[in-house]
Amino acid sequence: MKKKSKLIDPKTVRPGDVFIGYKSDSFHANGWSLIRRILEENPAVVDEEELRSPLQPTRLYHDVVADMRRFNVTPKAYAHITGGGLPENLERFLGDYGADLSIPYWDNTAAQKILKHVDPQDRFNTFNMGIGWVAIVRPEDAEAALKAGPGRRHGHRHAERRPRHSCQSTGRIKTPSPCNGYATLTGQSFHHHPMSDFLKHECGVAAIRLLKPLSYFQDKYGSTLWAFNKLLILMEKQYNRGQDGAGIGCVKLNMPLGQPYLFRTRDASKDALTSIFNGQIKKLNKKVRRGLVNLKDAADIKNNFDYGGEILMGHLRYGTSGLFDEGSCHPYLRRTNWPTRTLMVLGNFNDQYAGIEPAND
Repeated sequence: MKKKSKLIDPKTVRPGDVFIGYKSDSFHANGWSLIRRILEENPAVVDEEELRSPLQPTRLYHDVVADMRRFNVTPKAYAHITGGGLPENLERFLGDYGADLSIPYWDNTAAQKILKHVDPQDRFNTFNMGIGWVAIVRPEDAEAALKAGPGRRHGHRHAERRPRHSCQSTGRIKTPSPCNGYATLTGQSFHHHPMSDFLKHECGVAAIRLLKPLSYFQDKYGSTLWAFNKLLILMEKQYNRGQDGAGIGCVKLNMPLGQPYLFRTRDASKDALTSIFNGQIKKLNKKVRRGLVNLKDAADIKNNFDYGGEILMGHLRYGTSGLFDEGSCHPYLRRTNWPTRTLMVLGNFNDQYAGIEPAND
């Protein structure tokens, strides 16, 4: 039994409290679907020796918690930085407050090479960015909290005291809205504007509309599959174990007459999301091995990859209608011979929509 005064209560977080960040040993257990896809598209991005660093197991921060007790520090909150990165894991208990965070450079060669293929904002929303655990403490407890843990940077050339690389910042009252996280990394700013409500047991919906051609994303991010990868990230963040199916769709604009322009894949298996995306990548890789597609050629991708279009959409189904087969997964599609009268739709409306059979091909 613990005294009530020793219990951690995130409701006590107030402006002026200090965030202390503790280093991660690697990517830990999050973002690996994206990492695998990057490595499949860019096999030479890291060598075998560099790859050992990201493969470090997830660190459990029991040593930090033990030292906090030893130093007689009672944090107001702890956050394990897992899926969703710093913004999503911190906003859970910040309520109406915001936070300003200064994130030190992640000194991990393999991680930095991989991150070059990820959109800057997605980096913070997917990976821990070198910070695996955060404690929120009173200002007077900050010095003691900085000494917690072994103070060693594993897997790097130099062993240094962790306080030198800790993430520390002051929380400030913003406007009464969800957390607006702010962080800097090597001179680049990142602003986080989360959804107004937390995701509950509901369907997940994602949509992407590219305003520039695929060649632009190849030149800027080194991948013609930028939108496809981003769709996966958006859907992974909305996934929960109660969902029972998934589906994705794509529209290719300005395709020549007679060429297919509308694509859809649905799956109602146990791991539908992984099945869909891995299935599409396997099909693409097969064409690459046969010399039919050049991954760096935007025209090749648009003409030969089903999801190389300008409009992408994805849906994670949380079934409430009693129908759980693939045909009950979104997107729903109504085909006609007229492109302007063809409809592909998805949303969070299972109960209302599931019974409209003519449109639910």
